[in-house]
Amino acid sequence: MGKENILVVEDEEDIQELVRYNLAKEGYPVNTVDSGEEGLKQARAKRPDLIILDLMLPGMDGLEVCKLLKNEPKTQHIPIVMLTAKGEESDVVSGLELGADDYITKPFSPKVLIARIRAVLRRRSKESSEKRSTVSLRDRHPPRKPSAGEGQAEPDLHRVQAAAPARAPARLGLYALPDRERWGRT
Repeated sequence: MGKENILVVEDEEDIQELVRYNLAKEGYPVNTVDSGEEGLKQARAKRPDLIILDLMLPGMDGLEVCKLLKNEPKTQHIPIVMLTAKGEESDVVSGLELGADDYITKPFSPKVLIARIRAVLRRRSKESSEKRSTVSLRDRHPPRKPSAGEGQAEPDLHRVQAAAPARAPARLGLYALPDRERWGRT
């Protein structure tokens, strides 16, 4: 199986090249763009397996790109790793609440970035295989239709016992005993 395609949306050329180089070294096919609008266009057209997204981009910022991608049925499944200099708690929370799968602040370690990308892709792969197996089980074992009488409310057992004690289910007999006899204490 080939490696997953990754889209890098980053406006700083040095960081874009650093990320591209390290991903390519690990065998990932990489496509890079330098604006939010271009990133959105590429994500819609090529549907990469993962997007690395900067927040501070010219024109449309990374939060807006993330929000738009996560609200579109064709792109909402694509994992997004935010890679940004904005490291305040509120920035991290905003990014994750908009749908980012991970959030890495600059400066960053390329090795940590690669490890986090692998973790996100592993989770995505596991989730999609679980979804496929659930669908497969449903196909093989469709829901059973209730037979006559099934699914109806159980009669009030206390009323049945009061009306005809001999016809009441045996399980009620146990509850009719005082506590000390029920538990073997006399």
